[in-house]
Amino acid sequence: MQNNINQFNEVAATIFAYLHDHFPKPVGMKMHELVGGEINSDEMSMCPKTDFAKDVVNWLTDEGYIKSSGGNFALYSQCVLTSKGLDALNSTPDSLGGKATTISKIKDGLATGSSEVIKAAIGATVKSIVSHAL
Repeated sequence: MQNNINQFNEVAATIFAYLHDHFPKPVGMKMHELVGGEINSDEMSMCPKTDFAKDVVNWLTDEGYIKSSGGNFALYSQCVLTSKGLDALNSTPDSLGGKATTISKIKDGLATGSSEVIKAAIGATVKSIVSHAL
């Protein structure tokens, strides 16, 4: 289970950073490209890494942190952070009364390859998600 949580943290951080970079524009996401996985359209299959990333996108969408359409072969369109997603990242735009902190930590962790920084930032996000759910 812990391995899944660590993998979730890394994929979620990549998704959040990608969508934050493009906010508020809805964008497409090819999960195999974002996570360094593979798809084989001839055999209609994907590698486990891409399949897991697809599950992360679906979970984030189902829980309301992002909006997305599609999903066949882990290809999504019209992806964007929701206000709930921005809030979880402490990244609501200043014009809406927010401030950026968590997303900066996630981007720093991705840029430096520091899994500890990513883990701490995603941990703060998960705490925020849980507190909103309760």
